[in-house]
Amino acid sequence: MFFSISGFSQQRTDFKGHVIDSKGDVYLDGIKIGDVTKGGQIKDAKGVKMATINGDGSVTDANGKKIGRVGKDGKTYYDTGDNIVLTVDQKDDKQSCAIKDSKGNVIGNVHDSYKGMACATHCLTNKMDMKDHKKMDKKEHK
Repeated sequence: MFFSISGFSQQRTDFKGHVIDSKGDVYLDGIKIGDVTKGGQIKDAKGVKMATINGDGSVTDANGKKIGRVGKDGKTYYDTGDNIVLTVDQKDDKQSCAIKDSKGNVIGNVHDSYKGMACATHCLTNKMDMKDHKKMDKKEHK
């Protein structure tokens, strides 16, 4: 898929799955579920802090408890048991990256400027109120 910068800066509805756009807004199947700041704050759609991606690569929940980490390569995300949760691969358009689950299946896209924050999709989809969105396959998001 090829997207222009202007097309990516707005909510995209042509990709079913996770999307983090150029503003840091996080969508799942076209529904905004939260946002992530360049400083690493992950917030749900109501603005409640869910997690933080710290400067050392650790990912902590709102209470400061470690829930995972960003790998040294900057594109692999691990849970606390060192299991791969997500990976991020640069796409040919050089403006977006594919988000892949632990099996290598593409589950979304992230704007290049937020590729270090791709784990926000995992944090938000596992902590959001599922009454606000259709039930998700739990195996895909563990």
